[in-house]
This record gives sequence, structure tokens and C-alpha cells, in this order.
Amino acid sequence: MVMCRSPVSLVVFILSFNFLSIHGVWELDKTNFEKFRETASFPIYFVDSPGCSRCRVLYPFFFAASQIFKDDREIIFGRVQDKTLIRQWGIEELPAIFFHEKGEKEAERLEGDITVDNIVNTISLAMPGYIGDVKHQHVIEISDKNYDELVITPKQNVILLNYNNEERNLRLAYEEIASAFRFDEQVIFCAIDSDKYPQLKRERFGHQGNPAVFWYEADNKHDKFLYGGKIHPEALLLFVNEKTNLWRKENGRLEPRSGRIEKLDDIFTKYVPQIKDMKIPKMRQALSELAGADLRHPWEAEFAEYYTEMIERMIETGSNFMPMNKEREAVLEMVNDVDGLTQKQRDFFLRKMNIVDFMVSSIKNYDPTKHIPVGKVIPPHSESNTKQPREEL
Repeated sequence: MVMCRSPVSLVVFILSFNFLSIHGVWELDKTNFEKFRETASFPIYFVDSPGCSRCRVLYPFFFAASQIFKDDREIIFGRVQDKTLIRQWGIEELPAIFFHEKGEKEAERLEGDITVDNIVNTISLAMPGYIGDVKHQHVIEISDKNYDELVITPKQNVILLNYNNEERNLRLAYEEIASAFRFDEQVIFCAIDSDKYPQLKRERFGHQGNPAVFWYEADNKHDKFLYGGKIHPEALLLFVNEKTNLWRKENGRLEPRSGRIEKLDDIFTKYVPQIKDMKIPKMRQALSELAGADLRHPWEAEFAEYYTEMIERMIETGSNFMPMNKEREAVLEMVNDVDGLTQKQRDFFLRKMNIVDFMVSSIKNYDPTKHIPVGKVIPPHSESNTKQPREEL
């Protein structure tokens, strides 16, 4: 539970400066930054630029963390876009998150990923004894003042739930789904309390009843899609997975197909007989088809390159198993590096391992007497190595 100390300093601050932003995070510049810094025990700020596309992707997660402390008077969130301050601080890469611990003049930079969990954990470590059990919140509550900022502007997919007081249980279940995807930047979970913001609901969603779920594609936010399926956790989880190709389980762990791309799986499977027999001309033909395949999501590009990279290694080494077994060992080591890597980084390597396992299984299980694309159904991990990844956090 978040504790609140004396609100006097913040009240004076509000009376002295009228710059509380329309979305609940203080807008800061060189004229008010020092006052902001001195006001609370733990001021934390998101440093970005209006033209920074990466900032637009990550800012919603900073805002989501700010919601957890919205009633706190000692922990306050701000945003800095002032170029003078950014130059003074010598910041070369945006976005960045800085914070001041109580009594410290030098700011510290948030290490690791910009996620709700990392921000909250950093605050907890800096203020031991002040913060008790803080419930992390991964769904962004939308109001009439921040709809454009947090639904339309972000550069990724958005799923939004319209609900009212009678649907609080659904809202809680929706939070659980958002938590499962908390390490993925490709989708933002938002919600609107229609009882609290009836005008916003009318203006943006007409007479659509509650509950209702809408999907906003990353590249077309103005033509939202009304989800027509059953609104319950299992169905919504499947819907988000199908829309994003992220493939998370309810507990947040990755499915064996996460990271894999269906079109590229099909191409690889088609050439499995030639890859198994190391028919180089046909393998180069496979590379050409893989390179020309259309991708549904921009984030898949790096994984698409991994398909071609593995075949290229087979051609270079003259072996279809040796480079993959060697690669799996290297990737498995990264997946199991709990202390050295963030969860996002570990997920990245686990998705790569899923691709390698698919390839190994497809080749190993290929039976020329059967016309079955065996690569379509694979065990969670290749039998070529008994070592398995450690449990995800």
C-alpha cells in the first residue's frame, strides 16, 4: 500500500505553478524543474522529444506507472521535453528516465527496460519502509483529457475496454491479461470507465453498449475495430495473441510458437527435404523466398532475418545440425542469464530459441514416406539438447 505524507509542499507547488499536464504527469521545463525537484521525496521524470518515435512507444508505460502513485504526495512524475535541460544533462539517447532520491542533488538514471515493473521496483528500492505492497497496474485508465495522448498518439497497437461499475470483475480480469503482456511494447492496454466519463464514451464510441472492446492498429488509429467475440479472459488473450503474434500464456510465459512467423515456417517446411539432404541450390532458393515474404508486424523483421541467418550458416558449414545445435547452446545460455539480462532481453532470446527448435524438429522428424508438414507441430524444446531454459520471471 502506498503511504501519503504531508501534502503541504505539493499544494504550495500547485498554487505557484499552473502547469499540471492534461494527462496527470507534470510538464517540466527550465523555469519550473528545480521547484519540481525540491517538492517531493522522490521526483521521477521521463525525458523525451516530440519528434522521438521511440519515446511515443515507451511513454504510455511511464504514465501507467504514474497511476499507481496518483494519490501520493512524495512520489511525483514529470516529463521533460525542454531542449536546454536535455543539453545541460548531456543526454544523447532518448527516451530516458531520471529520478532524484531525497536529499540528493545528482540525478540517477533508470537502468534497464522502461516498464511499469522496473519503475515501481526502482522506487521501492529507493524508498524502503515508505512503500509497502504496491499493486502494479498495467492498464492505462483513459479520460477525456488523455485519450488522444495515450490512445491515438502511441506508435503501437492499442486494445481498449469500455466498462462501467457493474463490470468491475471484468476490469480486474482485463488487468490480468495486460499483466501477461507487460514486457511487450507492441501493444498497450487501455480502459475507459463509462460511468466516470460518459461524454468521452458518447463522443468516441457513440451508443455502443458496455462492456465493449476496441482494437486500434498501430498504423491506423482512427479506424478502430470493434471486437465481436466473447469478452472473457481466455478469448481476449487469444485475440491479442492472434493480432500481435506475441503468443503469451495467461501467466505471461511465452508459448513455443512465440517469435516464429507462420509464412516463414511454411517456406522452411517446404524446403525441409532439400535442407535435410543439404541441396545447396534449393537452400539458396529457400533464402530468396524467405527474404521476399511479407511480414504482418514491423517487430518481426529481426526474427525473419534469423530464419535466413540459420540457413546461411548451414550452407557455410556444410551441416544442417551443427550450426543449429551450437546456436541453441548460445541462446540457451542467454535465456538462463537471469541476473545479467532483463526479462525483455531474455524473452528476445527465448523467441529465437523457439525458431531454432522448430527448425531442428522439422529436419529431424522429416519422413519422406509421409507428406505431413511435421514442422507445424513441435515439442516445446528440441530433443537435441537436454538442457532447458529456467523459468521466466
